Amino acid sequence: MIKTAAVVGAGVSGMQAALSLADRGVKVFLIENTSSIGGIMARLDKTMPTLDCSICILSPFMLAVARNPMIEIMTLCDVVGAIKTEHGYNLEVLKRPRYVDLEKCTGCRDCMAKCPGKVIMPFEENFGRIKAIRFDFDQAIPAVPYIDKDACLYFSKGICGNCVKFCQKGAIDFEQQEETLNLEVGGVFLATGSRPYLPFDKTEYGYGRYKNVITAMELERLLSASGPTSGHVIRLNDKKEPKKIAFINCVGSRDLRTNRGYCSKVCCMYGIKEALLVKDHDPEARVTIFYIDIRASGKGYEEFYQRAKNSIRFIRGRPGELLELDNGDLLLRYEDTESQQPMEEVFDMVVLNSALVPSEGSEQLAKMFGIPLNEYGFFDAGGDPASPISTDNDKVFIIGACQGPNDITDCVSQSIGAVAKTYSIYGDVVERESKELPGTDKENPRVGVFVCHCGKNIGKYVNMDEIVEYAKTLPDVVYVEDSLFTCSESGQKSIKEKIQELDLNRVVVAACSPKTHENTFQEALVEAGLNPYMLEMANIRNQCTWVHSDCENESTEKSKDLIRMAVSKARLLDPLFEREVDVRQSCVVIGGGVSGMASAVELSRSGFEVSLIEREDHLGGKSYVTDPKYREIAKHLIDSVTSDENIRLYLSSQIVHVDGFVGNFDLTLDTPNGEVNANAGTFIIATGYDFADPSVDGYVIGGPVIAEEELVRMMDEERLAGKDFTFILCAGVRNKAHPECSRVCCISALRQIKRIQDTVPDANITVLYQDIRAYGYYEDIYRQVSENGARFIRYSPDSLPSIDANSKSVGVYDTTSSRTLKIGFDLCILERGAIPSRGTNELRQLFKASAAPTGFFAEAHLKLAPLDTAIDGVFIAGACQYPKTVEESLSQAISSAGRAGIIMGSGKYKVQPTTASIDEAKCVACGLCEKLCPYKALKMSEDGKHMEVIEVSCKGCGTCAAFCPSNAISMKGFTYQQEKEKIKALLRGVAK
Repeated sequence: MIKTAAVVGAGVSGMQAALSLADRGVKVFLIENTSSIGGIMARLDKTMPTLDCSICILSPFMLAVARNPMIEIMTLCDVVGAIKTEHGYNLEVLKRPRYVDLEKCTGCRDCMAKCPGKVIMPFEENFGRIKAIRFDFDQAIPAVPYIDKDACLYFSKGICGNCVKFCQKGAIDFEQQEETLNLEVGGVFLATGSRPYLPFDKTEYGYGRYKNVITAMELERLLSASGPTSGHVIRLNDKKEPKKIAFINCVGSRDLRTNRGYCSKVCCMYGIKEALLVKDHDPEARVTIFYIDIRASGKGYEEFYQRAKNSIRFIRGRPGELLELDNGDLLLRYEDTESQQPMEEVFDMVVLNSALVPSEGSEQLAKMFGIPLNEYGFFDAGGDPASPISTDNDKVFIIGACQGPNDITDCVSQSIGAVAKTYSIYGDVVERESKELPGTDKENPRVGVFVCHCGKNIGKYVNMDEIVEYAKTLPDVVYVEDSLFTCSESGQKSIKEKIQELDLNRVVVAACSPKTHENTFQEALVEAGLNPYMLEMANIRNQCTWVHSDCENESTEKSKDLIRMAVSKARLLDPLFEREVDVRQSCVVIGGGVSGMASAVELSRSGFEVSLIEREDHLGGKSYVTDPKYREIAKHLIDSVTSDENIRLYLSSQIVHVDGFVGNFDLTLDTPNGEVNANAGTFIIATGYDFADPSVDGYVIGGPVIAEEELVRMMDEERLAGKDFTFILCAGVRNKAHPECSRVCCISALRQIKRIQDTVPDANITVLYQDIRAYGYYEDIYRQVSENGARFIRYSPDSLPSIDANSKSVGVYDTTSSRTLKIGFDLCILERGAIPSRGTNELRQLFKASAAPTGFFAEAHLKLAPLDTAIDGVFIAGACQYPKTVEESLSQAISSAGRAGIIMGSGKYKVQPTTASIDEAKCVACGLCEKLCPYKALKMSEDGKHMEVIEVSCKGCGTCAAFCPSNAISMKGFTYQQEKEKIKALLRGVAK
C-alpha cells in the first residue's frame, strides 16, 4: 500500500482533495501548472449568492494547504507521463523554472520594485501591464515571485539583471532549467477544472475588435478592488465610467455552432452577480441582461435572482448583432421575445457571459490515464450515476469542473467524496500527532499591531498613515506595521518574524472579520511559538470601510476607535488550551433514500458501524418517481444495506431524543418494538424532500390531472393512454409560500417527456414553464425533446395556467406570442416542486441545527463547508440541504460519509476552548441558561446546586452569559473584565 497521492490541479477542488487526503494521513503532491495555487476562484471579486469577497474566503483555505505538512505544493509543473503499477502510478512530472529560489526568497519584493520590464497581465485578463518578475496576485502561494522569461530583458536582450543586483538573499537564479521529477503514488485525482471561453469566433459580437466588448471574467477583474483599475469599471477606449451596460448570456454555450450544446451552469448567476456589483459601484448605472432562460438552480439562487429584478432589467432573447459606433458606443440589435419586436439600443459597454470549456491539456491527461472524453472534451466518468466521481480505473478520480461546468459548492463536495472512495487504496485514517499549544507570559504585555489594506477594501477609504501612527501611541504597543494583505503568506511571515524578533506576546490584527480569518492568524501565532488565543482582531473592513465608504475622515476615526478597543482587550488576554475527546467508531444515518443508503454503505466499507433509520416501512425514498435506471441504483443500494452486517437497519422508526456531543452522542429511537437507546460518534442527516402542495396554485390532482409519479407508474405498467400530454412546471413553488426553485423538476419532466416520445412516437406534448432550468448536460435532453416535437410555452408567475379537468383543457397566457391559449389534453401532469420533508423542523430542533430561509437544513458555509452543520459531528447529505438530482445526491452522500469517517477514524476530536465558564459560588441553579442554550451545552449538576458546561458542545456564543441573572457565567476569551476594558476604551474616544 502506497500512502501517497497526486492531485493534478490546485484550484478549489484540488485544494479540498489535498486537505481531505492529508486528513487521512496520506502524503499529497499537489501539482499546479501555474505559479500559484488558487485556480479561477482567486480571480473572482465576489461569490454568489452571498456576495462574499472571494479571495477573503479563499486565502485562509490556501494557507491551510500551504501549512499542512502532508501536502507538497508543486507549482509550474505538468504531468507528462504515467505508468500504471501494481499499487498505483509512477508519474513523470515536468517542472518549469521559476528563476527564483523557493528556499532563499523572503518575498520582500525589492526585485519587483527595480524591474524595468513590463508585460500585459494574463491574470488580470490582459488589462494593464506588470513587471517581468511578479506575483500573479498578492495572496499567491508560494509567496515567491517568478520571472516571465518572455518579458525579461536579461533573457531577451542579455541586459539588465536588476533583480540579481538588488536581491540581498541571492535568490535570483537565471540558470534554472526544466527538471523531470518521478513520483510514485497510490492514487491520482484529476482536478484540472475548466476555463472561460474567449469568444473571438462569435464575430457577431465583435469581441477582440470592439474595445468596449468584454467578457464576464474581464469585468470580474475590473470590479475587484485588487484588480488593474482598483475596482473602477471603465470603458477601455476612453477610460470613462459606463452608464449603460448590457450583459449577453450563453455566449458560446447552448450553441451547436460552436460545438458546445451544453449549458455552462454558472453563467446566469455570475452575470446577475456582476450586474448587481456594477449597480453597487454606480447606483446610477442602467444594467440590462439578455437571456434565454435564467438558470437559478442552486441554493439561494432564485431568491438572489428575484432581488436582482428590483434594479436590473431582464430581456428574454439572444441578441443577433453588435455594431461599434464612432465614439466607441455599441449598437445592439435584438428581438424581445415577449414583445416580438425587433429592437435597436445603444450601450456604453457590453459584457459577454461566455461558456466554460475544458482546460488545456485535458486531452493529453485523458490519454495518459485511459479516461474517455465526452463529446464536448470534458472528462467522462463513464456515465455510472451510482459513482459520479469514479472512473473505470480504480486508482484515478475526476473531481470538480473537469467533468463539466460546476460551481464552487459542488466542486468542494465532490472532492471530499472522491477521497472518501479511496479506502481500498489507503486503508484506515492515520491519527496525526497533535501539537500542544504554547503558553504565554500573562504579565508585561508587548503588543504588536498589524494593519491590513485588504487591497483597496480598507486602504482606499481611510488614511492608513494616520491609523498606523495612532496605533503606535497606544499603551503597551511596541510595534505597528501595515501591509497590502496581512492574510497573504508574506503577511503571515512578517507576523511570525516580528513576534520572535521583538518578543511580542499579544497580537492585534486590524483587518477583516474573525469569522473568516481568525484561524489563519492564530496559526501564525502558533508557528511563532505564541498561544493562538493571544490574538485580537479589529474588524475595520466589515464594520467600518464597507459601511462608511463615502466618508474618509469618519472611517479613519472609527478605525482608530476599533483598534484602540482591540489593544485594550489584548492587554488582558489569557492563554487558552484545547483538549481532545474520544470518538465512538459508529455513525447514525437518518433517512433511507438513496443519499442515506449510499452514506451508510460507504461508511460500512470503511469499517465503521452504521445505524440507518427510516421513518417509512421501506427503503428507497423517492427513487420510484424517477428514471428506471435510478430505481436500479436504489435496488442495488437496498440489497447492499440489507445484506451488510455492519449496518443496523431501523424501519418505521424515528429519533425522539438526542443528547451528547461530537464523538459521544446518545439517542433514543421510537421503533415498532418500542424505544431503543443507541449511541454514535457522528450523524448524517439525509431526510430528502417532500412534494409541494399544488393546491396553493389552485391545482387539484384527480381524474386526468396527475402528478409525475403517477405518470411513471403508468409507463412502468404499460397503461399509458392518449396522445395529448400537457406538463405544468413549478407547481406549488416559485410563489409566495415557497419562492425557491426546486432545481430538479425541469430535468425530471424532460426525462419523462423523452420517455413518452420513445413510447408514443406521435404524442403531442406541451410544456408550460417559467424557465427551463436544464443546466449542464441536461441541456442536451431539452434540445432532443424539442427537436422531437415537444412544444414549450412560457407563462408568467403573475398569470398561472388554469386547468379545466372536465373539458380536459388548460388555459394559459403565452408570454412569447402575447396570446391566451387553450390547450386540450388527455393527461395533464403537474411537476410539483420540492419542499423540506415532513418532520424536518422537529429534527432540527432535536439537534439545534440551523435552517435556511426555505426551511431546508443550513450548511456551515455554502461554498467551502457545504456538508457540515453548525453542530460538530453532524453532517447533511442529499436533498435535505436543497433539492438535488440523484447523481448530485449520491456524490454528496459519499462526501458526507468521508467527512464523518475522518472524525471517527482519527479516534480523537479537538475541542475549541472559547467556552462558557460557571462560577459555582454565584450560580443559583435557576436553569435559565439550559433553556436558552442553542447547543444543549449546559446541564444541572448531579447535586442540583449549580449548572455545568458541556465544553465539547459549547460554541462560545455567549447567550447564557448575557442572560444569567446572577452574573455567574463568563466566556473564556471574552471575560467581563476584557469586554469592560473595550467599552471603556471606546468611551475614551467619545469623551474627546
